[in-house]
Amino acid sequence: MTRGLVEDEKKEEETEKKAKKAAPAKPRKKATKKPAPKKRPDLEAHPTPEKEEKAPPKTEKSAETPPKIEKKPEEKPLEYKNDIVEVSVYHKPGCRIEMQIKASQDMVKEAHKKAIRTVSKQVNFPGFRKGKAPPEMILKNHPRDVDKSWQQVIADVAFKEAQSLAKVSLLD
Repeated sequence: MTRGLVEDEKKEEETEKKAKKAAPAKPRKKATKKPAPKKRPDLEAHPTPEKEEKAPPKTEKSAETPPKIEKKPEEKPLEYKNDIVEVSVYHKPGCRIEMQIKASQDMVKEAHKKAIRTVSKQVNFPGFRKGKAPPEMILKNHPRDVDKSWQQVIADVAFKEAQSLAKVSLLD
């Protein structure tokens, strides 16, 4: 019986060898180099003649003092004032206007109250309807939200007032 098993194993090995020889070999991929891109003469930099520039000799004075920059004389700003804001309008080149705005204390206090009301409408407190919680509770639990809203309200009100006071129209 062992002889039959050995012969069977030999036959299997031979058939495997034949199968390997009969199977077509996988073609290997050849490493191909991509051709270098052609240089286009119209895109090459134009040759420029090299000029030797002589730097002026450095003296002790020029090393110590920085070069002077000529400043244009600043124009005086246009000043506007009312009970709510004080506005200084600077006209810049390129159709630009810079405004410095100082808001009154009354406007800032009103903006703080408005910011608290805005935040109270956005948050929920147990036992209170939306927008009906006391301001102290809102300030205690959501100080960051109140501060962000406060800054936004101050900026909006002050800008609108300054725009109408200085009679500056915006582009749409």
